[in-house]
Amino acid sequence: MPDDGFNIFLLLLMSIFGCAMIGAAIIGAIAASLIVFALFGLASLGVLSAVFAVGIYNKSVSAGFKTFLAIVFGITGGILAIAGAFIANRLLGLSVSESTLISLAGAGGAIGGVLLALATFKVVQTALRMLAKRFHLS
Repeated sequence: MPDDGFNIFLLLLMSIFGCAMIGAAIIGAIAASLIVFALFGLASLGVLSAVFAVGIYNKSVSAGFKTFLAIVFGITGGILAIAGAFIANRLLGLSVSESTLISLAGAGGAIGGVLLALATFKVVQTALRMLAKRFHLS
């Protein structure tokens, strides 16, 4: 059987290329994750710099905190609304285009998020006042 040596060579070659493909997939996944984390970090730094700029401009920590809540809740509300609209579109079989879903759900979610941020700010402000009064801090 003179072919046995050649079959072993093909098996070895296939294993080497299989391992190389798996390694390349792992390296690609790590690179993509690093890029996503870097973009998330840059977006977070942008939010924080905007918050600090508003706080310094208005000379108020309260204005900076309100801006932080509005930005974070607005972005989160828009993203969650878009995801919910896509899920509802898929489950209910609606005939709504993707661009309409993204624009309407994103805008509605962002507006709802900003309103929720303002309500959260008022709740936190009231809670801090009550705590300050209770512990005689003011």
